[in-house]
Amino acid sequence: MERSYKLPLPARLSDPARCVIYCPKKKFEHHLEDTYSTNFVKEVVKYACSGFEKASILGIVKGEDVIIVFDFNNLEHLNTCKVFGFRI
Repeated sequence: MERSYKLPLPARLSDPARCVIYCPKKKFEHHLEDTYSTNFVKEVVKYACSGFEKASILGIVKGEDVIIVFDFNNLEHLNTCKVFGFRI
């Protein structure tokens, strides 16, 4: 009997959520014209089948790698919301 494996469906952003994007520093620096990392956030939100207008960037941490944190549909920035992680 042969098993078939399916890739997981993209995360669906709809409820209030906090999202973390992990990005190698080299890739991030390649997009320096994007000062506020909106292109990275737009791509993640597009991947998760939602509208960018509901996203608000909370911060960017630059070290050996780059971490971008944003809230989606979380106007009150609740810390009891779902948490999603994405890797670019």
